[in-house]
This record gives sequence, C-alpha cells and structure tokens, in this order.
Amino acid sequence: ALLPTFAPADPDKLDLLWPVETRTISSAWGPRMRTRTVRVKNQRKKRVRYKGRHRGIDLNAPAGTAVFAAMDGQVVMAGKHKQYGKFVVVDHGNGVATLYAHHQLNLVQEGDIVRRGQKIAEVGRTGNATGPHLHFELKVDGVQRNPLPVLNDEEEVSAELAAQNALLGAAGAKR
Repeated sequence: ALLPTFAPADPDKLDLLWPVETRTISSAWGPRMRTRTVRVKNQRKKRVRYKGRHRGIDLNAPAGTAVFAAMDGQVVMAGKHKQYGKFVVVDHGNGVATLYAHHQLNLVQEGDIVRRGQKIAEVGRTGNATGPHLHFELKVDGVQRNPLPVLNDEEEVSAELAAQNALLGAAGAKR
C-alpha cells in the first residue's frame, strides 16, 4: 500500500498554523535573561543570571491544551528529552521542520504523517519548564528561525479537524 504523503513545504513562502489556540507569548524569540542555581565552594547554592538565546517561542496554555501540527508533514522524532521533556519534531519537506516541546502527552509516533491542525500532543510542563506552555521552534535547513512572522493569525482549525482532534484526545490517552 502507498503511504499517505504530503505536499512539501516551500521555505520561501511559509505559512504556519498557530500550534495552540491561545495567543499568549510568554517568552519571545531572541536573547533573554535566565536564572540558574549553581553550587559554590562550601555547598551553598547561589542563583546566577545569565543571558540565554531563545531559539523558539513559548506559548502559554493550560495543561492538556491541544498542540496542533503547524503544517502537513511526517513525525521524525517523538520522545523525551532532558530539556524539552516530551517533544515532537515534524519534517515538512524541503528542509523545513517544526519542534513542539514540554508536552504532558504525545499523541503521535515516529513515522506518522500528520496534517495541518491535527492534534499531535497535549500541553504540559515536562522537561525544563517553569509552568505549562508549548515551546515551538521552526527550523529551515537545520537553522532555527523566528516563527512569529510566518504564523498565520487568521486561520482557525477546521470543524472537521476539530472533531477528529476531540476523538484523538480520548483515544490517545491509552498510549
């Protein structure tokens, strides 16, 4: 049987669906101040601030919120990572990929073909996350890009997909 395929992305004309319904950006792309706790000599702990680079955007959303595939593609990674927690990477073709992280639940597996607006995970706070949110990255030829300019602000998930997504939540919980 032929595997379902998808039309490869055009890196010059990217149009991404917002990966969650909320539009609250808690941490934008670019440099940001971070704090981390380090041990000093006599076992005391000290909090230090340092400048980090945020190579994605963080979208605040309650735990359990649906995470949508931003475009059609194939899941190339789905698993757990120390920083990202439960995460999913979707390859959209032509060097374009998106990463979704900190989920409480992944609903897709490596090799799955996903559609734009399909529920692929549920928002959580796994990995290095201070609260429930989605960390979203866009990569073109392996280089992270700011996804904000290419996120489509008009589009909503279709009623048909929304109905399928609702079923997925219930079925996915068994995984």
